[in-house]
Amino acid sequence: MGVNRRCPTVSRALRAVINGLTWADVEQVCAYAEMDGSVAGLRDSTLIRLMSDCLLRVSEAVAVNVGDLKDKTLLAKSSKTDQEGIGEALYITGDTRRIINRYRERYPPLIPSSRRIGL
Repeated sequence: MGVNRRCPTVSRALRAVINGLTWADVEQVCAYAEMDGSVAGLRDSTLIRLMSDCLLRVSEAVAVNVGDLKDKTLLAKSSKTDQEGIGEALYITGDTRRIINRYRERYPPLIPSSRRIGL
């Protein structure tokens, strides 16, 4: 699913041919995470889907606040490539929005605008 870039046993040539996840891969991983119906599974699926939809890094995904989600978009306040913090609105698919809603029903935020999804 990914390569640890610090792993000395993986050559540069091999790294160049490793592809990212396809939509089908993401769906399969998320279906597996959701299979037991636990809050942790919904959380994991939500984070994986957000990362896939919005091309987020792990650190960016876990920093998402509920207040950053607006209808069909996620407001990314800052990122590694947006160090001025201008932010941008990123599209979230319907499947991801449904999982986010299921997660929020099972685990409502204590403080709606600041509760992190990843915690």
